[in-house]
Parts: sequence; structure tokens; C-alpha cells
Amino acid sequence: MGDAKFAAAYANHQAKRNHAEKWQVIIDATNMTTQPLASQLLGQMGLDSTRDKPFKLLDHACGAGVVGHLLRTSIAPEVLEKSSVLSADMAPGMVELVKDRQIREGWINSEARVLDAQKADLPDASFSHITVGMALHITPEPQLAADTPGGADCVRLLQPGGVVGLSTPMGAMGGHMRDLRDAFASFPFDAPFPDPFPTQLHGVGRWDDANWVARNLTDEHGLVGVRAELHAHLARYESGAEYARLFSPFLPVLLDGWWPEDTRRAHPLDEVLGLVAAFMDDKYGGRPWYSEFYALVATGQKKSE
Repeated sequence: MGDAKFAAAYANHQAKRNHAEKWQVIIDATNMTTQPLASQLLGQMGLDSTRDKPFKLLDHACGAGVVGHLLRTSIAPEVLEKSSVLSADMAPGMVELVKDRQIREGWINSEARVLDAQKADLPDASFSHITVGMALHITPEPQLAADTPGGADCVRLLQPGGVVGLSTPMGAMGGHMRDLRDAFASFPFDAPFPDPFPTQLHGVGRWDDANWVARNLTDEHGLVGVRAELHAHLARYESGAEYARLFSPFLPVLLDGWWPEDTRRAHPLDEVLGLVAAFMDDKYGGRPWYSEFYALVATGQKKSE
């Protein structure tokens, strides 16, 4: 089984995601991994606690709403009251999850809707800022959205002088994935694990290469002031049970994409999670541990007219 099967499993999983099923696990997992990444991205875009001017943001591939949550907690309410945030995702379940967060957390001037980043039916120059978080390496045929951050469509949607920001995985395997690989190797049955683990599920571009991303943002789409930087942070896991819980939304994608059907039938998800938890507790002596997480953060600005 290869990347194509893994990509198909991911697409199938996305279509079925429902906020009523393990929604808190999804939020907790993104808080652990992608929230620090999103914080760096927003800071690089000028959307942090120092922001004192209104903005209009489109958060493509919003997932569990990490970007909107950070904006609500970091930017002054008086600025948010004059701004707007549109959280968009292709997965209806994720959009429902974000709508629920918007209500529960009291997001200001925010909405969420199902939207395809590859063909967003929105007016030109609608936004001052656009984010595309951890998506372009898995977006099918990203050239339809163009070869860069949601591509030409993102550039079209940006106002002159607007800023686009993206994040993608780096080629280096983080500690959390090395641990998962080692856990699979310890199972008392054949448990295939992709090696190397695919950081990109299509053949368009090199989204784990900072130089390639920077060149494309600049040369292909005319963005200026391009910055492509490494993001790294340490995630703390309290126990094997917590590690397994936080990986539980992702594991079905891995199993469906890499394990033969007879193996999946013989060893259901609950068994796999139990084996993973036991391995982690044994490896780290039942104590908390830290794992490193790597990603690429890139931003660029549309030329002013």
C-alpha cells in the first residue's frame, strides 16, 4: 500500500468526521500539536496581541478552529469588534465543531462554513489575511487552487497588501511519530507502518521544503516579503493513555491506508490503542515525556496596487 491508498483513506476519514464524535479529543490533540504552530504563523502575519487595526481573515482548512480560538484569546475585543473571521473547511463535521466553539467561547464577528479552498466562490479582494494551516500537503491536486497557498485563488481573494500564511509538515519525523512507529514495531502481530512516513499525499510541489515554498510564493504568485521558517516545539504527554487518546482520531486513517483488511478486522482500533498506550508507558517508565514537533511556516504579502 502506498501514498495513494493513504490519501484515499484520509479523504474518506475527512468526509465522515463528525463533531459529536470525539470532538473534545480532536480539540485536545490540536491544542497539543498545531496550536503552538498556529500561534507562530499568526505572529508572523501580524495577527497577535500587538494588533491594533481591524482585519478580515479567511481561515482555510480551519479544522478544529485553532486559529479562531487564538485570535479570540490574543487580540483585544475592541479590535475584533471591527474585524471579521471566516473559518472554512471542506469537512462539514469540522465546520459544525467550529460553530459550536464559536458559541461556547464567545468568538467575536466570526462565522464558519463549508468551503473548498480549491474553488472558493467568494468575491475578489475580500480579505486582508488568509491562513491555510496544515493542508496543502494533503489537498488533492493543489494546482487547481494553484501551486501555492490555496494558490492563485488565495491571491485573488487577498486585498492589495494583504498577507497569506501557510503551514506544512517538515520532512523530519517528529518524536511523536517515531514513538508511534516504534509502538507498531512492538505489536505481537505484523503491523505495517509507512517508512518513510509520507509528509505529502500528492505529487505537486515540495511542501516540506522551505526553499521550494519560498520560491513558489515569490516567483509563481508574485508575493513579496516572503518568509519561510522552521517551527519546532515540545509537546508533553502525561501517560501512555493520554498519548493513545490524542492519536485516536488519526489512527483510523493510518490503519485504513496501510493495513490489509484482514489485519484491521483481526485487530480493531481499541486493541491498537491499548497496545500503543502500554508501549509508551513501558518505554518512558510510566512517567511524563516530551516529544518534538516540526513544521514549516511561510508568509507572503500581495503587492499593493
